[in-house]
Amino acid sequence: MTRRLLQKAKEEFLHTTDTLWQNEVNANLFVARVLIGTAVIDLIIMILGFFNVFMIERKTIVGVLVPALLELLIPAGLCFAYKGKKQWLKVFMLFAYTLVLARVESVLTHNVTLCMVFPVALSVRYYSRSVTSTVAFLTVLFSGFADYASVMWQMGKLNMNMVELPAGTVLNFTSFSLIRDVVLEQATIDYAHLWNHTLQHFYLPKLVLFSMVAIMCAEIAKRGRIAIYDQEKETQKTERISTELNLARDIQGNMLPNIFPPFPDRKEFDIFATMTPAKEVGGDFYDFYMIDDDHLALVIADVSGKGIPAAMLMMASKIIIKDFATLMKKGNPGEILESVNNQVTKNNPAEMFVTCWLGILELSTGKLRAANAGHEYPCVMHANGKFEMLKDKHGLVLGAMETSKYHSYEIQLEPGDVIFVYTDGVTEATNAQNELFGNDRLVDALNSSQSNDVATVLGSVQSAIDDFVKEAPQFDDLTMLVARYNGEKDMHEELTIEATIENIPTVTAFVDEKLEALNCPIKAQSQIDIAIDELFSNIAKFAYHPGVGPATVRVEVEEDPLAVLITFIDNGNPYDPLKNDDPDISLGADEREVGGLGVFLVKKTMDDISYEYKDGQNILKIKKLI
Repeated sequence: MTRRLLQKAKEEFLHTTDTLWQNEVNANLFVARVLIGTAVIDLIIMILGFFNVFMIERKTIVGVLVPALLELLIPAGLCFAYKGKKQWLKVFMLFAYTLVLARVESVLTHNVTLCMVFPVALSVRYYSRSVTSTVAFLTVLFSGFADYASVMWQMGKLNMNMVELPAGTVLNFTSFSLIRDVVLEQATIDYAHLWNHTLQHFYLPKLVLFSMVAIMCAEIAKRGRIAIYDQEKETQKTERISTELNLARDIQGNMLPNIFPPFPDRKEFDIFATMTPAKEVGGDFYDFYMIDDDHLALVIADVSGKGIPAAMLMMASKIIIKDFATLMKKGNPGEILESVNNQVTKNNPAEMFVTCWLGILELSTGKLRAANAGHEYPCVMHANGKFEMLKDKHGLVLGAMETSKYHSYEIQLEPGDVIFVYTDGVTEATNAQNELFGNDRLVDALNSSQSNDVATVLGSVQSAIDDFVKEAPQFDDLTMLVARYNGEKDMHEELTIEATIENIPTVTAFVDEKLEALNCPIKAQSQIDIAIDELFSNIAKFAYHPGVGPATVRVEVEEDPLAVLITFIDNGNPYDPLKNDDPDISLGADEREVGGLGVFLVKKTMDDISYEYKDGQNILKIKKLI
């Protein structure tokens, strides 16, 4: 344990050190750019000096500014060459800049103390652990030494700020000669006195001021370093919380069944579901499981609130509902919810509640018994029909009051019927204008799919919500579950798809998959494929002309003798392709009427073909012995 803690502390320290080092590298590059900028100013001064803009001799300009230019460009060039990634670059550039300012000050006739402070002020940008105070201290000493040395060198041991002239001295200027030359001609200089006077009134006060600024800048740098450490700690804390929330989200997501199809061997039903939390974790959940071989439980629920508390109650409620549903076997859903409510109410100190819809589907009969504890209305689509919202009777939400009663009701599902359940995050999805998605848009979205495929139905609703909400933030958890009842085992398999020429390959592939599973002979499969092409293209061309609509292709297997029965169903205009007489194939192609040959070929290759128009549907069946 101790070793792990030490390793973790080391990793956090190195991470912070990396941040400080990157700050130092960036600061080095910044100072290098400052040096380049100063060099440009230096060059401009040199050019203007050659045109006598300043009262400075050209030899003095060359003697002072040319070295200053080199002292700026060399460290800046080295910094860019090493990309700022050397510890000594900091000291080198600060010293170089200090020396340049000291040299320039020796030429000018005014005090540039504030300019001399600039190099130390730059140290505020340097937040390294061990160099900041040292740099400040060394820069003070170096700056003071360079300043005084440059005064003695360039001014001939004379500081123009401190020279005393005899009373009544008159200074006459007839040309652009240096002030220094006039003073040297008219002043009586006591160099010993000047030395002491300069130390006392010029150099030492400046050094004291410079030291004070250096100390202040070093302290600012220290505070900046501490701020970075504190910021790193807060960042690590935030990252740790984020990691824990992501882990909680993964745990919650893994508690929900998320592999589809969930029961590949069960052909009586199809299920698809999604849950999208508004935060890292949410209070919504869905569930489905086999109570026994003939009963399927469907659950969708919404816990009040959001975040971690809602997620905790969500997981507890999910387990409690499943335990009672399994314990009571094929029990009444209303009675199951009563038991769940009593359990949740007893252990609910936060006084949160749960809305829930519970349905138990009997697979052999299609009988669905359900109960609603304050949840949203379910939507039901009967085979080849439209989705409608079922206004079932609501009971009190779970967790509000003990001994609450819940009413069970029954729905008879036929093969192909679909039920859609959801949480209020769907109907209460809000756009930028604060409009709700609402029940009407939900029903329209369900019917826009023109399919009873569970994934397609759910995808249509999700797309409609996304188009409605656009860039507005998600306000609530969004959970949906779709279940389709197919009927008894192996009764049939079907595909509902738009009747277009482009979808013929999809239909053919769907049927061929079933034929290959039956080891259908290649010749028979080819004949069936030709029949599909002819019959489905007729639906695409004539059933919904000039529009487009859905068509269902159903595949059934008959035994003794083994045969495949394929049914084509559409809701389009009545059209019987069998009513026309067979074409006279003894005539030449130019003598026969156009059309009818494809249907004739289907009649000849299939063992049976029939058509009927029933309940507003065209129903065409073909049968092939295999």
